[in-house]
This record gives sequence, structure tokens and C-alpha cells, in this order.
Amino acid sequence: MTGVVLSSLDCQPIANAGLEFWPEEAGLGHPDSSRATFHTDENGRYRFECNQPEHIHMRISAPGYRTIGVNSYHPDGAAEGIFDLVLEPE
Repeated sequence: MTGVVLSSLDCQPIANAGLEFWPEEAGLGHPDSSRATFHTDENGRYRFECNQPEHIHMRISAPGYRTIGVNSYHPDGAAEGIFDLVLEPE
């Protein structure tokens, strides 16, 4: 999965945004070995690879923005996907 984290204020990318992903794997729940914490690059982009998930729980944060926690990514059997995220300023 790839994507970009953007500001809702001006649609500009947010560099160094923190992302925490917890994939749900069929029959395994949310195995610790699949969890990841990482950051966007200087262009607000990220890339995440895991075993085929049923869905992914996410927590996204950046200084000056509201942290969000969502269960929003559902790949519906697709092996690859694009999922952009938008944060609101505090």
C-alpha cells in the first residue's frame, strides 16, 4: 500500500508524519510481527508492505495536527492499493 499524508488546510503534503499500522490477517488477528510504526518522507509519501490483510487499523499523527485512529483500509482482495490520508490542523 502506498499513499500520501496531506493537510486539510491547503492539501500540502506533511513530511515526517507518524503512521502506525495494525493489519488484520485472516485467522490470525493482528499479529505483532505484522505491526509497523514509520514516517512519511519529505514529500508526505509512505509505503507499507504486509501479508494480505482483511483490513488495516491505522493511527496517523503529526505536530500541529489532530491525531486520527481509523479502521479504514479494506483492500477487498487487491494485492496493492493507494490510500491517501488527510489530517486536520489542531
